[in-house]
Amino acid sequence: TSTSNTGLLDVRSSGMAGTAANATLVNFMSTAAAQVDTTLLNVEASGFTTGYTGIMVRIKSVATDGGTIVSLIADGITSGGTAMSISTAALTTGDALYITNGTSAITTGSLIKVAASGTGTIATDGLVSIRHAGIYLSTGNVGVLDVAASALVGAGTVVRFAATAASQTAAEVLNVTQSGATLTAYTGNVVSVTAGFSGSSSTGSAMLITAVNTTAGDGLKIVNNALTLGAATMINLSHTTSVLGAGTSMLRLTSTGVDTGTTTGTMLDIAATGAATTATLVMITSALTSGIGMKFVLASLTTGSAIDTTGIAATK
Repeated sequence: TSTSNTGLLDVRSSGMAGTAANATLVNFMSTAAAQVDTTLLNVEASGFTTGYTGIMVRIKSVATDGGTIVSLIADGITSGGTAMSISTAALTTGDALYITNGTSAITTGSLIKVAASGTGTIATDGLVSIRHAGIYLSTGNVGVLDVAASALVGAGTVVRFAATAASQTAAEVLNVTQSGATLTAYTGNVVSVTAGFSGSSSTGSAMLITAVNTTAGDGLKIVNNALTLGAATMINLSHTTSVLGAGTSMLRLTSTGVDTGTTTGTMLDIAATGAATTATLVMITSALTSGIGMKFVLASLTTGSAIDTTGIAATK
């Protein structure tokens, strides 16, 4: 037994001076050429029973600025090696790695920072790779990667993806892929966005897509190659639990560009290239009794037509 931090082997220094190359209190070094399955330092404890709350290895520093508390250098590893391995085979409710900064406010620093340089191509694993090999189940909305901000205020961002490369041919900033061998009864959502703001003063958006310099591409593109059965839709807009207020819209198309000439584009383009046996455009207002089914407001129209049926042989 011991009190304080006095150990069976006690090494202390009341004053250290020198450079990083020679100021060392305890040194373990091996210069053997062949080190197959050897260990330079082994710290092992046995006999711990249920309820152990001690610390196996404790490193404490009172440094307030600069310096590095723990430095792990494995510059010789090229392939197949691991700089640090943490194994917690019996972990169920604890944490394999826990990092906290208490109550201090981080401004320009990071609790975890991963930086890489070079022009190498990542083939299999990403710069940060998270894998779950078993059958993953979760309750609630707890994910394999769970990011939560309990008090987001101002113009903050919880998760940010940014790519600043000048040339990004066929590159993707964010790729979300869901696949499975048997998903015939799948009823979930690959991506779910829920905005909990409410009130008359909430004018934000649940999702905002801004394509700043897109001239020939698509701001939003949805491709579904197997839409054949049931009442499935490519885009389903639903408004429930309340009636639409005055001036609100389920779908609004707005073009606010300043035109120097005649606009030749199309606000809404519906094209069906196959031989359709049913209606291309269907509007159903089964509960409409005294309102307006379709309304066109063209206050500045001088030439042209509100509806052009050119090419239609017969109308009904």
